Amino acid sequence: MSALITEPESYNTPGQFKLVPIVAHDGQNATDNLPVARASSEEFNVHTPKTHEVGHWNKAGLGIAVQAPFLPIAPYVQAYFDKFHPKWPFLHPATFDPDNEPPFLAQSVVMMGSWAMVESNMQQTAKDLHQRLTSSIYEQREKWDISNHHDPHSQHHEISSSGPTPWPMATYQGILLHLIFSLLLNNNRPDLQLTQVLPDVPSQLLVSLVRSCLKRHMFFYPSILAQFKPGVDPDVFIWLGIEEVKRFDLSLYKVCRHARVCNTKLLEDVPNFGPQRGPQSPGGRLLSLADLQFAVPDSDELWHANSDLAAKIARNPDAYTNDNIEENWISQTARILQPRDQQFQWI
Repeated sequence: MSALITEPESYNTPGQFKLVPIVAHDGQNATDNLPVARASSEEFNVHTPKTHEVGHWNKAGLGIAVQAPFLPIAPYVQAYFDKFHPKWPFLHPATFDPDNEPPFLAQSVVMMGSWAMVESNMQQTAKDLHQRLTSSIYEQREKWDISNHHDPHSQHHEISSSGPTPWPMATYQGILLHLIFSLLLNNNRPDLQLTQVLPDVPSQLLVSLVRSCLKRHMFFYPSILAQFKPGVDPDVFIWLGIEEVKRFDLSLYKVCRHARVCNTKLLEDVPNFGPQRGPQSPGGRLLSLADLQFAVPDSDELWHANSDLAAKIARNPDAYTNDNIEENWISQTARILQPRDQQFQWI
């Protein structure tokens, strides 16, 4: 098995400075001379970056049509991983390639990177980009939001004869970045629980994202593992995919702990998507520890390895098996830390 190609210390995109394209609503580049990232008109656009032989799982992204200003990518992606990523490490640094990521995710990273540069003109650019991209994902919810799908024959977590239905991870990661950005923009004082109230549109996006993830069983380890084919897919491919889902899940949980939706009616009639769904968190929060039915992510040393990741995973054959048995799931702590019979929750 090939090992991960070593990445340079400084993040550089091919050609050093690439421009974010304006993408028309049919999913195609609106500018012929700026073919930076491919947008697909299909609902699911599964891709594998060419930069690495091994190490990036086939992360599905939806063909979200976006319009964005022209920006050089490299410095903002560098700023993202230098300043934002250490606090929210849910994208894999060594395999993130903006030339091959879906445009919505790539532009969301550019948005957060430009904000992280802490320059007034760049932060205004980040705000403008956030507004445009948030409008796009809100207007195109039918492409990614399955929370209100009531088809009794639709089982989003099951495996079909052709394999598991891929989750739109790239799209969900991009939405999560915009939810975090909404919290950063919130100038209101936190309430007595030190939570921030999200504006209307981000509130709706948060509720839709959490419920869609619950319906897909994305917080349930057997469903996470079912996205892959042990014995067929390379171990490093499976390990990386599982890690990316876990880190996304915990980052979304963290957002839910810091945010409150602006309209509590959004939390009414919360469906129980299971499996083994725990009680709703108090205070209008959308997720509880009981929902996190998977073990904690693997070591940060492995997650940030720039080379030989496949070899390092091969030396630990239990990387995604024994460590993820049910007794190690985060949800097992809920009985002690978030008991059902207590109205007030400390954690």
